[in-house]
Amino acid sequence: AEQSRAEQRKHARGLTEEQEQNLVICIPSPGEDRPFSTMMLSSIPDLHILHGSQCFPMFLYEAEDDQ
Repeated sequence: AEQSRAEQRKHARGLTEEQEQNLVICIPSPGEDRPFSTMMLSSIPDLHILHGSQCFPMFLYEAEDDQ
């Protein structure tokens, strides 16, 4: 059976199902001259999604050792 592009990307990045559900909140960088806005995304955003932004994931994951 063929995998969807989303499934292929998930496996290429080595993400678990739990990690795939991680959400990211993006806010404008300090000193931004535009009105405040915020976004919540379920994928890795472009760093300039809000004209220069800071993005905070709900969860952080450490790499597993292959020992």
